[in-house]
Amino acid sequence: MKVQVKTVCVEYERKFNLADYESQNLKAVAWADIVPDPGETITIEMVAAAHKELWEEVKETVKDQAMPVLVKRNADRAAKSAQAQRSLESAVNHKED
Repeated sequence: MKVQVKTVCVEYERKFNLADYESQNLKAVAWADIVPDPGETITIEMVAAAHKELWEEVKETVKDQAMPVLVKRNADRAAKSAQAQRSLESAVNHKED
């Protein structure tokens, strides 16, 4: 039996820890039909090239999706850290009085 690949699918998923037992999964999926020139047959090199192109595409998509999530996560962490610092300073100042 001969197998002929006509379609390539790539899926990429990342899980980001947001702290406080929260996380977010970001995922991208891309499909491509391989269409050879007239008289040409699909080769493994064509399949590999399509796979590589799709892989770069889905990774870039997840990266783009992740940026706002990571910016918010980092801002939340900074705010919590600043709040903790103020609480500590307040406690120290209160104790000195």
